[in-house]
Amino acid sequence: MSQGMEVELAAQITKAKLVEGARPPGRINRVVIDSRKAEPGTLFAALPGENTDGHNWVDAAFKAGAVAALVTREIPGNLHPLLVVPDTQEALWLLAAWWRQQRDPLVAAITGSVGKTSVKEMVAAICSKSGPTLSTSGNYNNELGVPLTLLRLQPEHQFAVIEIGMRGAGQITPLVRVAQPDVAVVTNIGLSHIELLGSQEAIARAKAEIFSSLAADGTAVLPRDSKYYDLLVSLVPHHANVITFSAREDGDADVALSLDKRSLLIRGERFSLALKAAGAHVAENAACAVATALAMGQDVQSALVAIGEWQGAEGRMQIRQVTDRNISVLDDCYNAGQESMLAAIATLSAWGGVRRRVAVLGDMRELGTFTRTAHVAVGTAVATAGVQLLIVVGEYAEYIAEGARAAGYTGEMYTCAAATDAVDLIGAHLQCGDVVLVKASRAVGLEIVVEAVTGKRSSYHG
Repeated sequence: MSQGMEVELAAQITKAKLVEGARPPGRINRVVIDSRKAEPGTLFAALPGENTDGHNWVDAAFKAGAVAALVTREIPGNLHPLLVVPDTQEALWLLAAWWRQQRDPLVAAITGSVGKTSVKEMVAAICSKSGPTLSTSGNYNNELGVPLTLLRLQPEHQFAVIEIGMRGAGQITPLVRVAQPDVAVVTNIGLSHIELLGSQEAIARAKAEIFSSLAADGTAVLPRDSKYYDLLVSLVPHHANVITFSAREDGDADVALSLDKRSLLIRGERFSLALKAAGAHVAENAACAVATALAMGQDVQSALVAIGEWQGAEGRMQIRQVTDRNISVLDDCYNAGQESMLAAIATLSAWGGVRRRVAVLGDMRELGTFTRTAHVAVGTAVATAGVQLLIVVGEYAEYIAEGARAAGYTGEMYTCAAATDAVDLIGAHLQCGDVVLVKASRAVGLEIVVEAVTGKRSSYHG
């Protein structure tokens, strides 16, 4: 929040009662929710947490230099300015929405069952060719991360690319009220969060909340070959435009990916597609990113150059080399759903010039009644992918093993309960020249397998 705001103005925006205390209010240039990140010029938002109440850390934030605190109650003995509100999270949303309006960049909001982080990074890379661009960092795609990201907007930012996640219905709507997107993107509709939502149609409706606050001349970017396309279109506001993308050329999408994944047909004109990141699903994400770039008025050739330079999102099909042993690690362990798991296995299957194909696969979470069938499907895919060594990890590991055995898998296979056990197994069985796919939902923690093989700690390791 360069050139930030006065505490009094923040109180007006958040509709807070300003309790001034003995210390004069200063100027806010940053907002934090972790007292350990407080410094001179910060506003500390005291939020309730699973393990602690942020109000317990207000004093620590002031000692670190915070100029004010956003709280739901007055703090006895406090001498610093307090902004007292009924709900600190709601106040944070109000503050971020106001700040976004003042800066007024062109904003793209991106959601989807899988691929949203990769698409977000591709779009940010494209926009960065045209001007200063802010984008979501790490996993800041939730009810706290989205406003905190928008509060980082500087006067020079021309573009903002905001990733928006969800766990259930109604969670995207308040976040797009804050982000106020000019472009709203749905990457796909898969099985993620079906445990909470009950059906893919319910997932589609929840994802379509991203259209609810589109600007008057805004654009929705939709997957044309999704079986929920008609539903998604029906939920786009009548005032908005629609741009489509597809993984197939045989439709009428604005941006379509060729069968060999090496070119894009963009409104009837063919363009070469060269990618450094691995995987067919990366090419599909690229089609979505280019469609988003069109919606944001970006030059197609410049967009393709930016995508060609992109190295891949951390922990999402990143290729890590162990040169002294000629081992390639396909690090895709940041998250997993059935669609992305099958795509990753297909990438491993197509990998050429290797001694053995090795797969270390773990649980996919939040699948509810689809849990067994989805994991069995993954095992079935492994059986036909030319995998010689399979290590399955977690609570649902046996379902993957079941699918592999039923489909005729004949390679080595081990099941284990925890990622630490997988580290021991991979250390004992890995050979020079192997290519290793490592993939699971984030909670499984398979990054320690990648770290054990490569000798390098992952930047996303919690």
